[in-house]
Parts: sequence; structure tokens; C-alpha cells
Amino acid sequence: MAAPETTNPYAAPSAINSPATGPSHLWQIDGIGLLVAHSAVLPKIDLESGSEDPSLVEVRRKFVKAHWSMGFMGLLAMMFQFIPKPLRSWDGHRFWISLIVFFGVWLGLYLLIHLTLSRRVRFTTYVQPAAEARRKRNRNIRGVIYSVSIAFMISPLVLLYSDQAALPDTNILLIIGVIGVIACVYWQYQTRPKIHMTLESNGWLRLGGVHSSAIRRLEAWREEHREAP
Repeated sequence: MAAPETTNPYAAPSAINSPATGPSHLWQIDGIGLLVAHSAVLPKIDLESGSEDPSLVEVRRKFVKAHWSMGFMGLLAMMFQFIPKPLRSWDGHRFWISLIVFFGVWLGLYLLIHLTLSRRVRFTTYVQPAAEARRKRNRNIRGVIYSVSIAFMISPLVLLYSDQAALPDTNILLIIGVIGVIACVYWQYQTRPKIHMTLESNGWLRLGGVHSSAIRRLEAWREEHREAP
């Protein structure tokens, strides 16, 4: 990568290997889209509407690109049901020990992959207060529904291995859990933000769906704050 002092912040993205360091290099306009680097702080402009309303609130956004191996972690959790048959006759005490150890190891591997191999980009922008409050409220409600649904999906496994329920009873719990998860996914899809993010191979995070007025105001801000050569 070229040294920061020789990098042209107004060059096309293809001419920049990766985001340079320094306040003036952390974001740039690319056609009708916007490119941001990690720790970028955007001007006080709402990207969804182009508004410069003084009431806009500062928010920090995070994009995480999970490693491909994360997809196998969900399958790994299901391997608990393939424990050898003789071990399925454990009494409740030994069952809980095995359950805790298995999912403890699984959680450790999950966090290790997530924290070391996933790629993250964080940046600061500004949004309408009402929109941000609604987004947080919906996220919290979905979080509760999702957690309860996962509990319903896991409970059949626990009940069956501890001989506390019959298979038909556990199927009902599993169905309720699956419906809850599907409902959360659908709700999140329907309320997805207008701004969509794509992490490019050169390290830039591309923000699509930015309002045309926001693009014009960002360009004007860039010209007004252009650094002296």
C-alpha cells in the first residue's frame, strides 16, 4: 500500500489498495455510494434522508463479516444428539454435567472463531432520534422473542435426555421455537434499514442506498473541508 502522504483521497476505489490513516482518508464518495473505513466519523448528515436537522443524534454502527466456518457451528451444536447410546441412560446429574461441558466447549470455539476470524468495521454517523429509538425498541423485542424461541428449541433435547417428557410433547415445543425464530427473521427483514453495507476486499465498507441529497451534502462538506496540499 502506498504511504498515506502519497495517497489521493479522491481517487477511484480501485486505485486505493486499502483505507489510509488520518481523518481525511476515512470516508469518500464513490459515485452514488459511500465508502467508509474503520473508525470513520461522518458529518452530521442523515444518510437515509439527506437531512441536516440539528436534532440528529450520533450513533455508532458496526458491520461484522462472519468467517465461513461460522456456518458449521450451528451443525456442531446438533451433534450432541449423536452421543453414544449407552451414555443416554445417564442420570440427571451426569446429564447436566455432559450438557454443560459440551455446550461450554461449543461456545468457546464459537467465540474464538467470531473474535479472531470475523472482520469488523465500526463507524459513526447521525440519524433521526425517532428512527433510532424505534430501531432499538424493535431490536430489543426481537431479542427477547428470539431468546425464548431458542429456549423452546433446546428444551426438547434436555427433556428427552433427562426422561422428563415424551417425544410428542417435545415436538410441540420445537415447533413453537421454530415459528418464533422464523417470525424474528421475517420481522428483521421487513424492517431492514435502507442503508445496506458490503465489505469490499480492499478493506472499505460500501454503504449503498444513501439518499442523493446526502451524497450532495457530503460532497459539499468534503469540498469545504478539503485539506491543503
